[in-house]
Amino acid sequence: MAKQKPLQILFFPLPSPGHIIPMIDLAKLFASRGAQSTIILTPLNASRFNSTIARSQSLNHRIKLHVIPFPSSLLPPNCESTDTLPDRSLSESFSQALSLMQPEFDQVVRSEPPDAIVSDLLLSWIAPVANELNIPRYAFPGTGCFPLSVELSILMNRAQIGSVDEFIVPGLPNKVYLTRFKLAETTLPGEKSKEFFDRARKVNLSTVDLVVNSFSDLEPAYAEYYQRVMGKRAWMVGPVSLCNQEPSDMVERGRGVIPPEAGQIFQFLDNKPTGSVLYVCFGSLCQFPLAQLKEIGFGLGTSNVPFIWVIREGQGGSHEEWMEDFEKSVDGRGMVVKGWAPQVGILSHMAVGGFMTHCGWGSVTETVSAGVPMLTWPLFAEQFYNEILVTEVAQVGLKIGAEVGFVWNQVEKGGVVVSGEKIKEKVIWFMGNEKQVEEVRKRAKMLGERARQAVGIEGSSYKNIQLLMEDMKQRSWRVSIKKELA
Repeated sequence: MAKQKPLQILFFPLPSPGHIIPMIDLAKLFASRGAQSTIILTPLNASRFNSTIARSQSLNHRIKLHVIPFPSSLLPPNCESTDTLPDRSLSESFSQALSLMQPEFDQVVRSEPPDAIVSDLLLSWIAPVANELNIPRYAFPGTGCFPLSVELSILMNRAQIGSVDEFIVPGLPNKVYLTRFKLAETTLPGEKSKEFFDRARKVNLSTVDLVVNSFSDLEPAYAEYYQRVMGKRAWMVGPVSLCNQEPSDMVERGRGVIPPEAGQIFQFLDNKPTGSVLYVCFGSLCQFPLAQLKEIGFGLGTSNVPFIWVIREGQGGSHEEWMEDFEKSVDGRGMVVKGWAPQVGILSHMAVGGFMTHCGWGSVTETVSAGVPMLTWPLFAEQFYNEILVTEVAQVGLKIGAEVGFVWNQVEKGGVVVSGEKIKEKVIWFMGNEKQVEEVRKRAKMLGERARQAVGIEGSSYKNIQLLMEDMKQRSWRVSIKKELA
């Protein structure tokens, strides 16, 4: 008998670190289970993952990158990812450039049609060729079922919510309180990006199902809610970051090489007591104004708590002297990392006892996987929704007190949202031993154990990957039969 051809899956992430990194992990997971995973990236983004893919290939996994050019006429050179945009006002041009990739993508799909496509929820222009060739298309939202459910309810109940400043989101399993200042950009009326998000939502009605970087114990009621309302299954296959168990995979994840600062980071952590270090990072897109940076520095510097603080390269503008003075003042107790840090490796280190985070979904799932409690400071997009999941539903985090959100490309205009004195107070309390914090710490550790069980053999996420592969095979098989009978 002829050897059965492996399931062919094409992955296409939104060119943004928070979307590419988990989809690479997802592709690795499918390849480790016998599928042929092909990931479409642009040249700059592909360079960040060559070594990651090579290591997976060395394990005899069927996985490869397919590189297509990024249309550069609308943007400065090397602006192939959201984190490389020099000016956030270029986000609209970036979206337009993405749509110009459609002909190249269509050619890839037509030349070798896959059995299934897993594409980012926001890449709406992938739909036409998939629909034309009857290729099952699954959406990868880059976020979880809780924020998806909150957004869905708000969109469905806009008339009921009206223009009130504070409201309970209707119909959800828990009472979820929101204010207008915390709404995600996707639900804010009048924003320039509204058309982009609305188009993506409309097109994605034609997707088969969702593939979600989450697991059953994190948000079970919201997976059920979303599936019931949308009529689509949410395949919970995460946390996908847990596929990175080798030190090299943890350290290089999202970078492609082991940077020299990695050794310094882990040497710093090795010299600190268990659970004593606060990790501080606000993701790859945050561009705080200098005034807020100084307040964070004051809070961390005067707290006497050991910390690692990751900031974007170039933050603080021309005021490098301030940062140099700050680093000297905390030398030995605190460490500032500029640009990038091996987050999964840091969170897995025994010295880390907490994470001050913007509540991006990738950070949430990575922190939950490590069993580390979160001190939450959401900024924009769905991050305020994620904060509610972390602090009120799962109860594995505590709020720092940020009450106002931003549109993604306007964070630098926000001024001081949380004062240095408040940051100091919250950091000391969060890293201390008060009863409320200890209870959060225990729940975080327990949820981390359940996350690892979910991806282990016979765990819920492990089983879902196998069931999803069978679903893809069945749908592809039915399409093939129809074509033969036509």
